[in-house]
Amino acid sequence: MHITLISADDEVWARGLRSISAVLREGGHHTTMVFAGKSEAPVDESTIRRLALIAKESEIIGVSSMSRGSGRAKALI
Repeated sequence: MHITLISADDEVWARGLRSISAVLREGGHHTTMVFAGKSEAPVDESTIRRLALIAKESEIIGVSSMSRGSGRAKALI
């Protein structure tokens, strides 16, 4: 199964997202992690199109954020 995991926060370390990806890979799944940029950067149509291309083969898409990235997560969803 192909799973795309998207982080809506600024932090590229994203331990939670990386841990989930590692467990999924150990389980035989293919994962793609996307770090969706700075919180002050606008979520425009171009960003949405690029994410759609990245995730188009995915059976599951997960979006992760902390409270400061919640607005960006909502816009990405």
